[in-house]
Amino acid sequence: MIKQTLIAAGFALMSSAAFAGLQPVEHYALQDGGTLYVFDDGKMGVENEFGLVKSVEEGSTLTTTTGKEITMVGNEIARVRHIELLRNVD
Repeated sequence: MIKQTLIAAGFALMSSAAFAGLQPVEHYALQDGGTLYVFDDGKMGVENEFGLVKSVEEGSTLTTTTGKEITMVGNEIARVRHIELLRNVD
């Protein structure tokens, strides 16, 4: 019984640690109506104005609604898809 409890606790800890990396640390509203998400490792992902994942080439320049230009690092489609899925869970 104790062994099963320890195993379950280990899985819970691993899943929460993995989940933490999926949460953005920053997000910016873009001029085209989309959103840029920046994750804790500095990589980025974008969703379009409809809240759907958008593929953006690494190195592209994105402009925020405030006029700030940000150079795209990475193309974290899976992470943004995860955010999209969580938002749509009722």
